[in-house]
Amino acid sequence: MDFIVIFIIVIVSITLSVLLIEEMRRRKLSQKFEERSALLLLLAHQIRTPLSGIRVYTHLLQSEDLGPLSIGQVEVLSKLERSTAQATAILRKHFSVTGPGSGEFQAHAMKMDLIACVNGAIHSLGAEISARKHHVNFDVKEKEIEVTHDPMLLHAALEGVLSNAVHYTEANGTIKVDIKKKKNLAEVTISDTGIGLTDDEVKRVGEKFYRGALARKMRPEGDGLGIYFSKSFLTLMGGDMKIGRGARGRGAQVLLSIPLTSSL
Repeated sequence: MDFIVIFIIVIVSITLSVLLIEEMRRRKLSQKFEERSALLLLLAHQIRTPLSGIRVYTHLLQSEDLGPLSIGQVEVLSKLERSTAQATAILRKHFSVTGPGSGEFQAHAMKMDLIACVNGAIHSLGAEISARKHHVNFDVKEKEIEVTHDPMLLHAALEGVLSNAVHYTEANGTIKVDIKKKKNLAEVTISDTGIGLTDDEVKRVGEKFYRGALARKMRPEGDGLGIYFSKSFLTLMGGDMKIGRGARGRGAQVLLSIPLTSSL
């Protein structure tokens, strides 16, 4: 009788061990899949900015505002337009079927000038800013603000907020960027004269894939990931983001609190 009990205990123990090992293996594979999905989603989102620039410049050339085009040039631009549209459609399809996981990012912090980083983010959106005839006011009293962060994370965090300001502000709008240095952090305030936010939208902006009603109407091809990624990157760096309405209830205002030294 004792032998049977011992035998049953051994079998149960082996079975539980096998199940535990299998569950650990399944979770490990699932984690790797989620990390890879998150990184792919990030890369796809970042690729959309240069694609948007290519599309804007292509339309500018096609309008012949810079001069007449030959038949061959028209054909080449037409092919470029189709290729850009195809690439954008592929990315949009990826967004519609893939949800981001909670991936791990390997950051590499280095010293850099925050003012130069902000200028770089503005420059990367130059095509869209010019096409919409926006006015960008960059107000900073410091000559240099040294920070220690991963350059990719910092650039992406800044560009995500600036991109929203550019795309959700009507033509001939104004985007203001203000930088203030405090004791242990720098505050970057980005405000615009765009479509603005309702009280409910202020609470939800930054959620994965969330977009307000006016945002969906104004830019149907948007993905609702720009502010989400920016906020996530700031959190990784030990920073914070506050979103609200612009002056006199017009447009939006985003405050990015960036520590001078990364927490990574």
